[in-house]
Amino acid sequence: IVRGFSRGDIVAEQGEVSGRGYFVLSGLIRCHRKTDGADKTLDFYSEGEVFEPHDVHDGKPLEYSISCVEDSMLAIGTPALEREAMARFPRFEQVCRMVAEESAHKSRRALQDFKLLTPQERYANLCAARPGNSWATGSPLPGRPPAGVCRPASRSLQRKVR
Repeated sequence: IVRGFSRGDIVAEQGEVSGRGYFVLSGLIRCHRKTDGADKTLDFYSEGEVFEPHDVHDGKPLEYSISCVEDSMLAIGTPALEREAMARFPRFEQVCRMVAEESAHKSRRALQDFKLLTPQERYANLCAARPGNSWATGSPLPGRPPAGVCRPASRSLQRKVR
């Protein structure tokens, strides 16, 4: 199923069980959660990236929301649709494996960067890797990242990092 979303649309809400995975055909989606009244960004997914929330496998409510940072086109699937597609199109399974391997590699790299880089360095890398996104090019808030991207959690954390 391919579906278009507008900037600001909520794809899945924190607390719901959607059971769906997403492939970003165009645009940019953001995973974020409300914690102590603050909206904290967990990750971004852009064109060509796959995002499969944990609820697809464990059936537990989402611990975060998924929303569109810009107009987006998503391919949305479920495990049942995936099995059906693989049965009808055997080559689809090979493509899925290649995409899964690439996604796992990107996830490992992102975790490594998270551990080694400062929030500002991560934001600079994000902008360099995704230069066509409206928030990276200066619109609507020039030079400002999306909410929660590089905001330290607290003053005490800032002191510990220095």
